[in-house]
Amino acid sequence: MTRQKQTLTVLFLDVKGYSGLKTDHQFGIFFDQVLPKMAGKLNPCQPFYVNSWGDAIVAAFADPLEAARAALDLRDLFRNTNWQAIGLPNDLAARICLHSGAIFTGRDPIQRRNGLAGHNVNLAARIEPVVTPNEVWMTDSVATLLQNPPNNKICWDDLGDRPLAKMWGSCKLYRLRRYHEPPNLQISDLEPAVPYTHPGHWLLSNLSLWEGFTTILSFAKETHTVFQTLDMSHIKPLSESVGKFIAGSIPKASWMTQKMECERWWTNYMKQYDCTAFFHNLPANQTRVAGAFNVLQTNASHSTGKVIDKCKNYYESINKFLPGYLTAHNAAVSSLGPKRLFDVLDDPLRSQEFWIQLNELSSKTAGSITQADTLIVNLINLIA
Repeated sequence: MTRQKQTLTVLFLDVKGYSGLKTDHQFGIFFDQVLPKMAGKLNPCQPFYVNSWGDAIVAAFADPLEAARAALDLRDLFRNTNWQAIGLPNDLAARICLHSGAIFTGRDPIQRRNGLAGHNVNLAARIEPVVTPNEVWMTDSVATLLQNPPNNKICWDDLGDRPLAKMWGSCKLYRLRRYHEPPNLQISDLEPAVPYTHPGHWLLSNLSLWEGFTTILSFAKETHTVFQTLDMSHIKPLSESVGKFIAGSIPKASWMTQKMECERWWTNYMKQYDCTAFFHNLPANQTRVAGAFNVLQTNASHSTGKVIDKCKNYYESINKFLPGYLTAHNAAVSSLGPKRLFDVLDDPLRSQEFWIQLNELSSKTAGSITQADTLIVNLINLIA
């Protein structure tokens, strides 16, 4: 096969916990049972190219939708299998990434088969190590291809710019999921913000600059605290259960028990919901923060100004998420009306409306935390 260049979607997978296999018996189980299960998820999606070594897989697909299907099926295999039952550590998990781009293909004289090469293969390899185990992350290029035509079975959550492995810089990444699954953004996804101690000379040169910086930082920290305090662990299982009621996949014998569980999750969420003061003070805080950005931008050098512009972009993202969260919360409460959730679950139309608002609620909460923490991280760059 003559070397040629074509657009493909590359999948990289690595098994977290593989290095924890201790005996030849466990390696034999992995070879005889795990690899065939992985092949059973991968091969039906017709990869253009596939290779494996140990616990790693690289595959390339002409159709990005097939690549997405393979990635999610492999993810589900690792999420849903009880590895301990077959004699392996139960913490086996798959880090999976997807990236699309122009790739060289041709005959590999060493392997004596078709091979892949190029910058986009290397880029995909640098994404996989930073992926959260048992999730699928992808680049902008994959998201663009999956949007045309749109598909109602899959969707994705924006993770923002993420650092890549081996000092390959950063790139915008997304978490791929099935459409019926709620967003699952976690604070642990984020690079932790380091506390500031010694401000740079530029900020200390003028009291108003330092005040502006602390105003923005206080707002970002308050946003993070308010939304992280909201324990969204109640919302995820609730959303999944309501989705099962809508799909009719809960056996009638389990209805009563499951409805009581749903009622308990919602009650627990509502008990610890208290953002009243935060939203009451939001307009005044937004005015103060906008003024602080104006002061910083007016006095910034060219290089510092770029960091401030980036900070402002994250701040504006927070402002998009905050009203969205409050709207989603109020809509979820309104969709129940005077009835208890226990009773609403008997009504398919109202259950569907409530489920949509739950997913929106989870997305906006996680988005607010994500953008607030990213803003904090970038603000720290101003004082380094």
